[in-house]
Amino acid sequence: MVNAKPTIAACTVPNTASIDEIFDVLTTYGGVLIKGLLDTKDVSQILSDVRPYLDAQAPDVRPDSEWDGDFFPSTTRKIGGLLTKSDTFAYKVALNPVILEIADKCFLQRTKMRFGDEEKWCTAKPQINLASMLEIQPGTKAQSLHRDDYNFQRVLPFADKWYKGRDASSLAFVPLAPVTPRNGGTYFIPGSHLWGEEAEPQYEDCIRLEADPGDVFILLSSIFHAGGDNVCEPGEPNSVRPIASVGFTYGFHRQEENQYLALDHAKVRKWPQKLQELAGWNLALPMSGWVGFDHPLKTLGRDVPGGDAMFYDADQSD
Repeated sequence: MVNAKPTIAACTVPNTASIDEIFDVLTTYGGVLIKGLLDTKDVSQILSDVRPYLDAQAPDVRPDSEWDGDFFPSTTRKIGGLLTKSDTFAYKVALNPVILEIADKCFLQRTKMRFGDEEKWCTAKPQINLASMLEIQPGTKAQSLHRDDYNFQRVLPFADKWYKGRDASSLAFVPLAPVTPRNGGTYFIPGSHLWGEEAEPQYEDCIRLEADPGDVFILLSSIFHAGGDNVCEPGEPNSVRPIASVGFTYGFHRQEENQYLALDHAKVRKWPQKLQELAGWNLALPMSGWVGFDHPLKTLGRDVPGGDAMFYDADQSD
């Protein structure tokens, strides 16, 4: 467990940091803020792409859009299926090389398995777990502190240090406007990704996310965190907190957001194969995710190998 309460600066790295440096901060604190990873023009385009969907949830436009319960207050606007609602998000965020390399370090699984008298390497690549958007309006109350790993029925023991397999998923937050403690900056407890379930998270243990458009905040799903309270007045400058997110999980897990139903398949068909695979049209070897005893990419018109290629890696080198 991290003993001293760090500041957001301790969890922050420049966009010139190496993957190993980023990963070290992530696994030490449970979250890492990468400054200036994205082009601010792309961030502005994403906000422009999603604005019609957000405005359609305004109370005077759609009063029945409220969440039935407390977890997402009525003052929080929500968008799912973001990969086919914003091309810029799909291509510039979901396919960002740094974000993908961190996902690989967390969730790429390669295991040697026995088939008769032979042992074969089988690889399951990470997949997108969700792609969504939350816009916190003035007057929003803070969420309860929670772990996103609960979505996978995970109850964790205490750990001295992070190890691969501890987390079922991760999230990359993309601020589309400045994020401050005043307008709903996320609460999170650095080091709580190592806590056991007996620990009771408290808001006084938290620090608040402060970030700018172009920054990316990656957090492990084992960290205790919560959407922040927005104490701004309506109409006050920078009073709304829009954050887009892309999450990742193991290729053999059920996705938190059902991408096959959330996405526009006509757009998915036009994507590069890499993005199609990330969204879930892929196999986690051996043979998890098949359709009609064949590769799911064939449903999108791709010419990909079937048969035994769906069981184990073509490259069997150690």
